[in-house]
Formats: sequence, structure tokens, C-alpha cells
Amino acid sequence: MSPKRESIFQAAIGLFATHGFENTSMAQITKAAGAAEGTVFYHFKSKTRLFTAILEDTRELLVRELSQLVDQKAAGAGLELLSETIAAYLSLATEQRERFLILQRPHAYEQALVDPGCSQQLSELYDTIIRVFERAIELGVSDGSMRPVDVHKAALIVFSLLEGLLRLETNNVYAPAALYEEALEMCRRMLAADPRSDDHA
Repeated sequence: MSPKRESIFQAAIGLFATHGFENTSMAQITKAAGAAEGTVFYHFKSKTRLFTAILEDTRELLVRELSQLVDQKAAGAGLELLSETIAAYLSLATEQRERFLILQRPHAYEQALVDPGCSQQLSELYDTIIRVFERAIELGVSDGSMRPVDVHKAALIVFSLLEGLLRLETNNVYAPAALYEEALEMCRRMLAADPRSDDHA
């Protein structure tokens, strides 16, 4: 990505995270990026395409970071891999806070109702995250560190727990960081083949 395109991209992420899709104009993005309006349209054609590009880039970022972890740790126990994947996901949510805000606020889903491209990117993004958790759980069931479970449903439950925690902060309800360790431990106990023998118990 060229430096100019990157500056437009980052400016848009910040504005969409703060104001949402509908309340952010291309003029605001242009000003925040320090670019000419024609340059913004040259790179992204429309606000909708820019928003969809952000969703696609976020999916690729999550795939890159989480899949790399899974690939590196796949030789170990599945339960430990799941723990590390959960920790990595929560860490990414902190490091990439603005991207996660875009995903956790209603604007993206409102846009998805009228924009098939946005809807597709959201579906692919979440499918990607779920598959990463599935890989860890599949390994755990296979190596005996986790009890036999419906892998897809278990991955959805783990993901839903994490998303619920993150949305507490997004909606200014509670500071969830204090619960991360407990959430991780609950996931371990829920899936461990023998929770009593869990080293982290």
C-alpha cells in the first residue's frame, strides 16, 4: 500500500470508529488524511468501497496474526493452543482498538443490510475468526487435552464470550480487562478433558 493510500486508510479507520459510516463524509476523510479529494476517490472510488476495503484488510490482519500463531504452536497441546489464541485475540483487540470498534458498533451491520459487499466482508471476517478457534479445538479433541465436543459450536461459544467482554467496554458498561484472566480460565475448564488436572486450575 502506498504511503498516501495508507494515510487515507488510517484516517478513515479513525473516523469510522468514532462517528460510524453514515456520519463520516469523504470530505472529513480527505481533511484528516491531508489529501486532495480527487486522490481519495482515485484510490477508493467511493466511501462504501473504502469501508469495505477496511473490513477486508481487518480480516487479512486477523488471519495473518492468529493463523501464524496456530501454525507455530500446532505441535503442542490443543488446550494450550486455544489459551494462547484467546490471549492473542484479546491482545489484538487492544492493539487494533479502532478496527475492533468498527466491528462492535452497529454502523457496520446497518450498512451490511443495504450493501452486499459489506455483508460479505463481515461474514467472511467472522467465519475466519471462528475457523481459527475451530483449529485449536479440533487439535485439542484429537490429542485428548479437550473432551469430545461439537467443534463448531464450541468455537462459537468461545468467540461469543470474548466478543461480549469487548462490547462491554465499547458500550462503556464495564472495563473488561479485569475479567480476561477469568474468561480464559472458564474456557479452559469448559473444554478441558479433565478440568481437575488442568495445570492452570
